[in-house]
Amino acid sequence: MNLEIRPSGSSPVHGDFAQVRWGNPGTPDSDVNSTVDAWLSELGDVSDRVVDLVRLASSAYIADRLRARGAGFSRTMRVHVHLTDSVAWTPLLGDVERILGWVSGDKWELSVSCETGTRTSNGQQRFVLDDDPPDAVSLLSGGLDSLSGAVLRRRPSLFLSHTDNPTVTGAQRRTWKWLTNNGVDGTCVRISISEASRKRESTTRTRALLFYALAVALADACHIGRVEVPENGFTGLNLSFGNDRGGVLSTRSTHPWTMHLVQNLLDDAGIEVKLLNPYEWLTKGELVRAALEVSAEFDLGLVTSLSCAKLDGRTYKGGNQNWNCGLCVACLTRRAAIRMAGIQDKTPYLATSLTGPALIQLQARRGLDVRAVTSRIDVELDEFTLLEGGPYPGEFDLGAAVELCRRGFVELAALMPELNL
Repeated sequence: MNLEIRPSGSSPVHGDFAQVRWGNPGTPDSDVNSTVDAWLSELGDVSDRVVDLVRLASSAYIADRLRARGAGFSRTMRVHVHLTDSVAWTPLLGDVERILGWVSGDKWELSVSCETGTRTSNGQQRFVLDDDPPDAVSLLSGGLDSLSGAVLRRRPSLFLSHTDNPTVTGAQRRTWKWLTNNGVDGTCVRISISEASRKRESTTRTRALLFYALAVALADACHIGRVEVPENGFTGLNLSFGNDRGGVLSTRSTHPWTMHLVQNLLDDAGIEVKLLNPYEWLTKGELVRAALEVSAEFDLGLVTSLSCAKLDGRTYKGGNQNWNCGLCVACLTRRAAIRMAGIQDKTPYLATSLTGPALIQLQARRGLDVRAVTSRIDVELDEFTLLEGGPYPGEFDLGAAVELCRRGFVELAALMPELNL
């Protein structure tokens, strides 16, 4: 993949690279389907350094989606990006490549140049912050963890959602509607950035960096110094669930090493925003239970969220593309968490809604997921088990992480006999 991503109106640097023009939202001269322009004007006055961070992350994300993976999974990705200050970012490109390689499993070769176009509009503050301004930008993905995190926020908040497909957009809208109807005070900013052409790859591991970069941009525009990533620590540790379940074959979005690398990049780039996960030492069940203790109606709210990693509901007779499947690893972890929190789960899962041949087909397709979880539950864990999945920051408490994983597997073990598979 040789790709050059540049603001519309700028001139190509590599004539032999496929060109992607980033124009104003909704304009025909843009090859990027986005609700923001290449200067993020719609967010307000975003600093050039942060604009460039988002351009790098967006370019990797678009390249990731435009090139299908082969049988060997890994790809070599050559991407050239037009920046406002290429001199400042050139020494940091190796760090960006390292993050992208870690989360995607691909080899990345980034190059940059100064843009030849001009800023299409001047950024102005778009979000009016009152006398009690938010102390953080919090990610709101439409998932159960981010919903729980939003409930646990005890002060006015600024939330950031990134969407790239209608199913995810629907979940984000449903969760936000429920939150605003149940006492959560704040503003949600939803941003869409993706390719305008046909997507060719579904395993988009680079979305994590884009999500973080967009949250940093919103924080920068609003002069907020912290970005919160609400994710339970058990899921974030990215433990292997078998030969086809470890490493980049599952997501490393909130792995401690991912967040460590991104924070180091922010620091080295002179971007004064701190990235943290307030729930890194909670299992999913513990996080859901904490939200329930704050909101007695949380059993109704969690139904609006989307956890499924395999959204293929439209392929089953009687199915629904917007439903959680109920049997992938992510859904099993969700169901186990809700059970552990003592909540009657009213979520419409494909696994509990389909009947006959459609249900049999779903169970067959999810057989690897179920067997992977079942085989992993009774395996003894230690620090070396964690280290098999990759490095950790020097100050990270591996012993506490082992105990966290033990509690997470206890939640899963309690669920599995109820599946009757």
